[in-house]
Amino acid sequence: MPFFLLGYYCTKENFLRIKNAKWLPATGIASIIILALWILLGDPLASYNYISHGDTAYKGSSIEGMGMRVVTYTLAIVISLGVIFITPRRKTFLATIGERTLQVYVLHRLIRPIISELGFFDMPVLSDPILGILIIFIVSVVITLICSIGIIKKPFDLILNAKWEFLRPKRQDA
Repeated sequence: MPFFLLGYYCTKENFLRIKNAKWLPATGIASIIILALWILLGDPLASYNYISHGDTAYKGSSIEGMGMRVVTYTLAIVISLGVIFITPRRKTFLATIGERTLQVYVLHRLIRPIISELGFFDMPVLSDPILGILIIFIVSVVITLICSIGIIKKPFDLILNAKWEFLRPKRQDA
């Protein structure tokens, strides 16, 4: 959620300022190093995977949960900046998906509990440091593509942009 909000409220000017920053190539290199180490070492934070999900983020101690959240967010920010570094400036297929981040975010939150309930995350193959990451990456891409398809965009936008004032209680001025 924090990254979605950063992206959602980031203006084009903010994004261009980041895209043109002199330090941005360093985040690309750092991202490659982080991902290479992750693959070589396995998942060093595997016992903290619950932290990335809001409903179980602090099931350990609060201090440990907050500390691991900071580590997780820092890694995610560096890798996100690395992705910005390699993002082409022209309109691409990925840019179209990027325009639908709210749609992807909301819909994936409906899909994730279903695949979790079906036992996807309990599959033994996911504990393999290379094959597990590859499978999760492929499934993530497929879910993102499904959640971003154009057919869903119109009904999603209608719901999102609907006037919901009728749900608010009427104010009674004294």
